[in-house]
This record gives sequence, C-alpha cells and structure tokens, in this order.
Amino acid sequence: ALKKNQKLTTLNLPRSNLTDEGISHLAQGLTVNKTLKKVEVGVSKTVGDTGIHALMDMLEHNYELERLVVSSANQSIKEKTEYYMRLNEVGRGNLLNASGKAASREQWVEMLISVIEDLDCLFYFINANPTLCQFANLPQTASVIITEEIKVARRHTLSGYPTSSKPLLDDLDEGANLQFTPGTRRASAI
Repeated sequence: ALKKNQKLTTLNLPRSNLTDEGISHLAQGLTVNKTLKKVEVGVSKTVGDTGIHALMDMLEHNYELERLVVSSANQSIKEKTEYYMRLNEVGRGNLLNASGKAASREQWVEMLISVIEDLDCLFYFINANPTLCQFANLPQTASVIITEEIKVARRHTLSGYPTSSKPLLDDLDEGANLQFTPGTRRASAI
C-alpha cells in the first residue's frame, strides 16, 4: 500500500510492535514512497539483523523522509535513524536526487560548509563524492599545499632560513615534514 499511496504524509503506528518481517515490508514501501514525511512505528525488542538491514537500506535511499521515530528500538537503530534524518534535514536529497540532474561542485562545497560542525555528515558527503578532495587547477607535481587552516602544534624554526630574505621552500631536503604558521609565511620543521 505504501508503494502506491501518493497522498499520505504522516504514518503513526507507535504501538505496532513490528518484527523483522514487518520492518522489512515497511522499509520496502518507504524506499519507493516519496510523499511520507513523518513516520512513527513501534518495533519488537527482538528485531534482528534482517529488520535492521532493511531499515538502514531504506534510510540510505529515502531522501524525503523528515522524521522517523522507531519506538522501543535498541540504541543502535535510534542512532542510525537520527543520523539519516540529519542528512535529510540538511538536504542530501538535493545533491543525490535521482532526477538525472547532477549537483554542481559548488553545490557540494556549499553542503560541506553547511555541515562543517557535524563530522558524521561531513564524512558522509565526502564519502559520497570523493572528488571533492581533489584540488582544482593544482599541478600534478605539487608536493606542498599551504593553507591558512593548519594549526601549529609546536614550533621549531628552520635555522638559516629567515623567511624574509630567502624563499620559503628553497633548498629543503626531499621529504621534509613541515607545518605552516597561519597568517604568516613561516615554515616549521616537525
């Protein structure tokens, strides 16, 4: 019924006590149904791997669901459900929507910026699009990348290399480990 129903937006079955089979059927319907936004179901405390895997697979593919409450479930199910609801809340469907139109690199970067404080979401999006870790227009032979975001743990200045009179990276041994002080042009050996 959930596969065909395109009008229902909320489904509340808090005391339903679903088993593996019931959760599997619910998950199959919710994988296809894109109109349901809020679902609350009760599950049996004895739900096994079959029900959990069906639920997680559905959550991976349903970008429209805004709220899923799984009553009486173990903590693992609740945490995974909350994780996918956070992803849907920040708009993963806008990036991963199967409508055929691919999201631009700018949209992906904007998403990363919006979830910068949530490492789980950040990891999800980087894992979904690993090309985000590639640098645009960077020569293939570049061995050092200077960024203002690196935080210096400790400082040991390179003796004989005052940054004001000698270029920063001249004459360094190959494979030297460096840290860069934010806001300056100073390199530190670590």
